[in-house]
Amino acid sequence: MPSAELPPVFILAAGLGTRLGFESAKTLFPVTGRPVLEWILLECRRQGVRRVVVTVLRQHEQALSRFCAHGVPAGIKLSVSVDETPQGTLGTLRIAHERFPSGRLIIWLGDIVGAPPLARLEEMTPGASAVLLAHWRPDYEQSGVLTVAGASRLTGFREKPGRLPVPAARVWAGVATIEASQLAGPAGHDLGRDLWPVLAASGRCRVLDSDPAEPLIAVDRRADAGRLAAALSRAGIR
Repeated sequence: MPSAELPPVFILAAGLGTRLGFESAKTLFPVTGRPVLEWILLECRRQGVRRVVVTVLRQHEQALSRFCAHGVPAGIKLSVSVDETPQGTLGTLRIAHERFPSGRLIIWLGDIVGAPPLARLEEMTPGASAVLLAHWRPDYEQSGVLTVAGASRLTGFREKPGRLPVPAARVWAGVATIEASQLAGPAGHDLGRDLWPVLAASGRCRVLDSDPAEPLIAVDRRADAGRLAAALSRAGIR
């Protein structure tokens, strides 16, 4: 557990979950008896996070409130930011940060489960406008693609570009740290289309490779939930 307190984690959980066939908030989809959000919060606590902000659409506010009544792990101070109208990932994040400001923040997409190295991401942030976690995947279809120079400087980001040769691409797995001042500049409402390309062009955005032994899993379709359940079982997590 890190000695210094980590920045707040902003969990972007306003997804509709239509591909999951799930009527409630996507991040409340159950995997081995716990909502995806609970798995994320448990990992946040394990790594020493104390403050968490969760975004949610108005139509899912009651469902998230019910979860908060019994599903928040002890030691986590959780705040909820309601997005009245869908603003996209960047727009929703801006709204949440206006309500719960912080000089730096950790972004965690609400359908991503795993053990991203939050302390390492935070250590790299003071020398960079943002640090994205790069995660190799065998299937690049429908995924954001990073291009890098040297070991870790981000030079380009394209959202959902289709399949590319593996040596030319890395996939952002949905976790990053960022200086809050960077949220105000780019126009638009989407992290992948609007924010990351601007930061890449600035030359101040860095990339950290994730540990392939600790894969991150996006629960986007029901088959993904099965993959996550199997990964949790292999890790001895119940």
